Amino acid sequence: MAAFGSLVALRLLLAFSPIPEYLTDNHQLTSPLTSYTRLKEGVFLLKNGFDPYSGDLFRHSPIQLAFFSTLIPPNKYFYHLLWTALDAITAWNLSRIWQARSKVRSSRREALIQACYLLNPYLLSPSLALSTSTLDNSLCIFALLLASQGRRSAALCMLALLTQSSLYSALLIFPLTLLLR
Repeated sequence: MAAFGSLVALRLLLAFSPIPEYLTDNHQLTSPLTSYTRLKEGVFLLKNGFDPYSGDLFRHSPIQLAFFSTLIPPNKYFYHLLWTALDAITAWNLSRIWQARSKVRSSRREALIQACYLLNPYLLSPSLALSTSTLDNSLCIFALLLASQGRRSAALCMLALLTQSSLYSALLIFPLTLLLR
């Protein structure tokens, strides 16, 4: 548990360092579908009475637009806290999936699984760049956790929410169905 807390603290230190400023508009880490800058522009257009989908600038899902324009305050520091919290929850959920599948109460592998997720540069860099792929990863792992626990309705609801956010996630219906048997 101490290792998990220190890894989350390290992620918070990285999130509030000057590094994210250089990563936010990096096209290797974000795409027009996952860019924080595009999301911010879409929220701005919506709040000022313009349809963000009328041009080709905004490509995020309507549920993300509704979520970020109404529930989440437009503060970059809050976004960094939210992204770090989502990564921490996702790492925790990955270890819970391992527990559910291996039928082991606790082990040293939980810390290893969490460390591998939180220190993975292919997940850390987009998270620091505020890519919305972090939200998709979190929803995907949560749907898999619910499926591994045998909670059918909740797993399928999470998959529906994930598919609305990113269409390619509809391919998870088959593995999720196999887990739910």
